[in-house]
Amino acid sequence: MSQRQLPDAISTGLRYGWLFGFIMLGIYLLSIVMDRVSGFPTRFLLLQGATSTVITYGIPGALLLMVAPVFLIGGILASAKTGRASSGWVAGQFGGLIYGIGSFLVFGTVYFVFVLPTLGLSALDPTLYWLDVVRVLSNQLVTIVLIGGVFMANLAGIIGGLIGRGRGRRRLSFSGA
Repeated sequence: MSQRQLPDAISTGLRYGWLFGFIMLGIYLLSIVMDRVSGFPTRFLLLQGATSTVITYGIPGALLLMVAPVFLIGGILASAKTGRASSGWVAGQFGGLIYGIGSFLVFGTVYFVFVLPTLGLSALDPTLYWLDVVRVLSNQLVTIVLIGGVFMANLAGIIGGLIGRGRGRRRLSFSGA
């Protein structure tokens, strides 16, 4: 009986992780498009006299605050469907990987296509140019992928799994008695 329950918990967790990972990636894409088209929130923060540190870390920080509730809901729904907390953990882990890797690829593409050509640093000093590229990409790798995609989504999936497990369907266990 436990061999039948385990693949069900994993497949349900993967399904919900896939769904909520792409939902969070969609939110990230929406924030990038909104920033590129209207300039909000970057231009707004510049007009308010915000420092570059606030702009660099504030916008990804706001997205990190959105990660927890999204994957908490995913963990609750996955574990409520199976009645096992492990499916909530799988949903958080897999969804966090999708969101983390996908958003890092989107950020890298936007950075190389839109931001770097406008800076014109390569003409001045190629060493400074690549040091700046490595610095920005490593900051985003740590912020988005490791903290948001792995740690926050994993933690929210575990907590959601523990909350949703009590709401799940009850399985009858027949032991040979």
